This record gives sequence, C-alpha cells and structure tokens, in this order.
Amino acid sequence: MPFESHMTTVLARTRVLGIMCAVVLAALAGCSELPEPHRVEDAAGLARVAELLKSPPLRPVPVQVAELRPPYPCGNSLYLSMQFASEAGAVYFAGRDRYAVLDIGTGETIATGAGKPGGRISTNGRVLAIPVDGGIELREAETGDSLAMLTGATGDEFDWVGDAGIVHIAPPVHAFAKPRVVYLDLERGLETSLATVDRRDSKYLLDFGVLS
Repeated sequence: MPFESHMTTVLARTRVLGIMCAVVLAALAGCSELPEPHRVEDAAGLARVAELLKSPPLRPVPVQVAELRPPYPCGNSLYLSMQFASEAGAVYFAGRDRYAVLDIGTGETIATGAGKPGGRISTNGRVLAIPVDGGIELREAETGDSLAMLTGATGDEFDWVGDAGIVHIAPPVHAFAKPRVVYLDLERGLETSLATVDRRDSKYLLDFGVLS
C-alpha cells in the first residue's frame, strides 16, 4: 500500500476512534449529572407521612417513665437497637426480624411488626422507617400500615428533616452513575438529587447537618 494511502486510512480510523471516544465520554458525563427533580410514584403515601409528622405526639411525654424490662415484644429479648421519639412518650425497639413500639409512660405495647434490625422513629412517634428487603418502608407507627417505600435506602443513611422532608442516599440512576443524596419533599412527593457520592456512607448525610 502506498504511504499516502496508508496515512489516509490511519487518519480516518483515528477520526472514527476519536468520535467513538467523544460519544462514550458524553454518555458517561450524562450519567454523572444529577437528574431533574421529579414526582415519585408513592407521592400520595408521602403526603400521608407529612400529615402524620404534623400531628400531635403519639403519646404525651410522661412525667414519670415506666420501668421497661426485657423481654420486649420485638422477637428478641436482647434487642439490637432502640430509639426514643424525641418529642413523644414512645420508644422503638428493633429485634432480629421484628420491631415494637412501647409507651414509655405505661409500658404498654403500642404496635409490633416485621422488619429488619435498625430503623428510625419520627420525632412525634407517629411514623416508622423500617428496613425491609429492597429499601426502607415508611409505616404508620400505631397501625403498622405501609405508607411508602424508599427503594435502595438503608436505615443508616436516612433521616427526617423537620416535619416536611426526608433525606437519604439513593441508588444511581444509570449504570455508570454514582449513588445520590436525595431530598424528599413529603407534601409534594418531589425527589430532588442534592449530590452524588463516591460510595454508600452515612457521613454524607452529616455533611447536610441532618444526622446527629
């Protein structure tokens, strides 16, 4: 092959390779971008969560606390985690495969149900964030009714934001993208991606000042 023809072929192939690389890089850049805010499928359930978070405490904070002794009705006398509602007289116990909500003034069991270790109770005690297969299920504490599902979320990467929102780490939106810190506007059912993270780690929620 003459030298000139050979160089023409090399340059043509180089241009094609350059175009292919540009296309791949553009696709990867698109995957790394944060998606636009969007309304989630469980918007009606999240609106109900917002209503409950604005409701009075599940139980009043008592003057005197009852003596709560194991075994607790969470399927494990040596419970794996415990959290008090900061503005209500209720405590949430999580066992290996069940949870229980107790009135700390009387020791009465308010509710029990199935769930994995961990989870969070809202400040007024009316909503639970229960770890389940595939994510976190938001349930009404008193009835156990399922309200919404946060797919891919975990209890260690989740927190309430006042009585109007939730912040958590969500899965990537594309195969090459990174996990995202997202904010859920409960009243509007609107999910807004705030940032991408290099790995799943609850410290990223600390950066937003929501986890204590």
